[in-house]
Amino acid sequence: MPKFSIIIPVYNVRMYINDCLVSIVRQSFVDWECICVDDGSTDGSKEIIEKFVTLDKRFKLVVQDNSGVGGARNAGIDLACGEWICFVDGDDYISESWLKSAATVIARHPQTEILVSPNGMEEVDEIQIDCEIARASIVKGVERIRVKEFVGAAAKRWSSMHYARNGWVVLSIVKRSFLGSTRFNVNVRIKEDILFFFKLVLRLNRIAVAKYSGYLYRQRVGSALHRVRSEEDGVALLNVLSEYPVSLRKSLSRMAGWDLIQWERDRDMSAFYDSGRSLLLAKWRRLVADGSIDISAIYFWWRPAIRHWLRTGNLSWIQKVRGMRLTLEKLFRRFLFVKHLV
Repeated sequence: MPKFSIIIPVYNVRMYINDCLVSIVRQSFVDWECICVDDGSTDGSKEIIEKFVTLDKRFKLVVQDNSGVGGARNAGIDLACGEWICFVDGDDYISESWLKSAATVIARHPQTEILVSPNGMEEVDEIQIDCEIARASIVKGVERIRVKEFVGAAAKRWSSMHYARNGWVVLSIVKRSFLGSTRFNVNVRIKEDILFFFKLVLRLNRIAVAKYSGYLYRQRVGSALHRVRSEEDGVALLNVLSEYPVSLRKSLSRMAGWDLIQWERDRDMSAFYDSGRSLLLAKWRRLVADGSIDISAIYFWWRPAIRHWLRTGNLSWIQKVRGMRLTLEKLFRRFLFVKHLV
């Protein structure tokens, strides 16, 4: 049984998947298996993976019809044999010491159920990862990695608070025996990683939070994170919140609130608050009215105008704030113009 099972969902990442798999081959910690799940790619990604499968028996390839990133990860979990499950996206890259760092922490905290490195991600350019730079990002002195382990109620509290905003699926490594039958929800195409970890939080007893880096995240326009959110995706997300217990309502409300803000940013502000034309906003208003969404859990980062509208359905204050903002913008432009003349 390998120490780690690395699961990679692959969908039309032909330009990047070779770099990703090369970074796995170069791991200084060698006790791993890598399960690549081709989720209906049409660009030749599968052929690149097949070359690695031929050269290294630690690589495995699964081909399936497109079912989304959650379905691809589930297929990988079902085949995994490793003691620990970790996730890497097919357009990203990991430094040579990434698995070694994780193994070092696990050796010091063998009873932990989830290992997460919240600050372990470095963003890189979409076009190309310079392999030499990536290799140079090796963590020095992995034996000195700082770790804090939370146990019992503290583990649940830390996890529900922090996973509510960040799924951290690629920065979290889960013990397979603890994972059990928990899987990603294939009916949700946004925030599925956060929903996945909330299921684990319900029975979590130990989580180790470590300070090590080495995951290089590629920022690119075509990725799932940057696609425009649809109303259907937002409604599907809200529909599954009722499956979770009241104890997680505050954390789920924070997560849903962040998604609403991101949805709003993709759209014209003038039409955003018309719940009569939006299934998503109508759903939000109903959930707020019946108490399923906990507005009190949404802190200072929540836009006051949206919060006021969700509570009251009254647009007048929003329109007033918008008018004040436009006035300030005009004054600021005039100030810049006068300053330029002087």
